[in-house]
Amino acid sequence: MRPVRLKYIPLLTQVEEGDKVFTAATSSIFPAGILVGEVSAVRNDESFQTALTLEVDPLVSSASVKEVFVILE
Repeated sequence: MRPVRLKYIPLLTQVEEGDKVFTAATSSIFPAGILVGEVSAVRNDESFQTALTLEVDPLVSSASVKEVFVILE
C-alpha cells in the first residue's frame, strides 16, 4: 500500500518515524484507540513554514475506508 499524507501538522509537534497513528477519542462517532498506521516520514510542509507533513503507512486498504476524521492533541 502507498503511504498517505497528513498535512498541516503544527511545526512543534513531537513526532518521528516509527510513531503509531491511532483514532482519537474526541468523537462519539468514531471509536478511539484503533491503530491505523505508522509514520514513515516527517517533512517540513512546502507551502506552510509553520507546519509538518507526515507520511503514514496505513494498516488498512484505502478502498475499505469510508470516512476519515483527524484530530491533533
